[in-house]
Amino acid sequence: MWDYLIKNGYVVDGTGAPWFKADLAIEGEKIAEINRRLPASKADMVLDAKGLVVSPGFIDMHSHAEIPFIAYPTGDSMIHQGVTTQFACQCGTSGSGPLKGAALEAIQRRVKLAHDIEVDWTTLAEYMARFERQGCSINGAFQAGHGTIRLCVLGWENRAPTKDELDEMKALVAQTMEEGAFGLSTGPMYTPGNYAETDELIELAKVAAMYGGIHTSHDRRRGWESDPRGGRDFITTTIDSEIWSIMEVIKIGEEAGLPTTWTHAKACGAVNWEKSLDQWFKIIDMARRRGVDVAIDVYPWTFRGGIVRGFPTWAEEGGPEKMRERLKDPEMYKKIRAYVKEMMETTLAEHTWDRALILTATEEDQDLVGKFMTEAAEIRGMEPVDLFLDRMKEDKELGGIGQAMHEEDVKALLKNPLSMVGTDGSPLPANYHMLVHPRNYGTFPKILRKYVRQERVLTLEDAIRKMTSAGATKLGLMDRGVLRPGFWADITVFDPLNVRERATYQDPIQLPEGIEYVFVNGTLTIEHDKHTGALAGIPLRHKIAED
Repeated sequence: MWDYLIKNGYVVDGTGAPWFKADLAIEGEKIAEINRRLPASKADMVLDAKGLVVSPGFIDMHSHAEIPFIAYPTGDSMIHQGVTTQFACQCGTSGSGPLKGAALEAIQRRVKLAHDIEVDWTTLAEYMARFERQGCSINGAFQAGHGTIRLCVLGWENRAPTKDELDEMKALVAQTMEEGAFGLSTGPMYTPGNYAETDELIELAKVAAMYGGIHTSHDRRRGWESDPRGGRDFITTTIDSEIWSIMEVIKIGEEAGLPTTWTHAKACGAVNWEKSLDQWFKIIDMARRRGVDVAIDVYPWTFRGGIVRGFPTWAEEGGPEKMRERLKDPEMYKKIRAYVKEMMETTLAEHTWDRALILTATEEDQDLVGKFMTEAAEIRGMEPVDLFLDRMKEDKELGGIGQAMHEEDVKALLKNPLSMVGTDGSPLPANYHMLVHPRNYGTFPKILRKYVRQERVLTLEDAIRKMTSAGATKLGLMDRGVLRPGFWADITVFDPLNVRERATYQDPIQLPEGIEYVFVNGTLTIEHDKHTGALAGIPLRHKIAED
């Protein structure tokens, strides 16, 4: 007997092939059979999918899920979108380990601010044991984060590692790969990742390559500006350095000999809107012609995370406490202020104060939540730069998002044949207590509603491919992301005429509509838009390459 039989659905199998009508049977954790007119008498439970699309479960190829997996195991914001697997530990941060020294302190601080859990692991192996012990509704895939590993070894120091320190960093990458990580993530736009030269990233990526791993990178962009060390691999332009940053992502993959991904790809700032992507795509295409496995992942929003883009690298050296000390020094404050103003108020700006939306604040600033920085500054009788830096100085930071991208560029990225879908978000509760970017609650339904059904930027089949098999193939999960007998039964069933996101920038904590059923490893987890309480997700382990 089959456990479930999904009948009469439009099967979109994840390969990009046209839909076909068929029934799908599930037995245990796997797909048992796909064919026309399978007998209902052989199933314990029959689900009528007439008028619905049956697809592989969606794979989120860019998430920051490792801590929320533990804090919110039902993963409502993601499972209700049809997401069954999330690729976590992006942008150089791996909260799942390895953790020691400044890295452990940084994760403990982050958890204290946003989540009510205990960090009782220091390695990926220990983290996975915790994941399995408590259960989770979504499968997780993990990486070793360069920034986290740098904190483990060098703390917040802005310098090159010694040979012994680099060897220790390599050993941590190797250990994490052996414990099941899928590769190395880098975030050289962020401290402390932006303290690293390209050669340091390549040396660590070579270790991941030895295990058959991959590389993902939040590109550097302005990570090299105002750095007192100098001596960089290439010169960044005055206005924008995106093109050089993409070349760095490619260089890491090419010289380390592993697949590389430009993550949450975007064209930030008006200087790039509607004119730069074609050139960047050509650079990527030429790299692929040379045999470099380059991919991109993208989310369908014009706002990106981060209320301000343009805090000087040198001011963050030594960690958060040292940064606040500098802000309290009048001369240093003046210098930092001038830099932030330039980065937010001139042609250098990726987004300006009037496009910076406040989503989080301490109790005294709750009246500013939902307002743009220009409005908030007027309410407080301050310049936006002083409001922002004053709150940072007192460890009462304003958090939010900024409109840095153009809609036409979002469409171009989605249409690119190399693109995979990521949220850059986390699995959060249905009633989360803080405002967040709506990508956490509505990314996949928005693509199906806006870019497939309404604007026809993508065909349904290609959108599903970008959401499923494209990511599974990149991760080497060859028995997920496609509907085939014998493959894992990660399945999403949705109404193609009514699926939609409800989350908005100013009201983001809203679950989507039109996701009827979601199976994770053969377990029914969403039934008629309702969570069953099932925790059938597992921590996925990369298969270590063997000679």
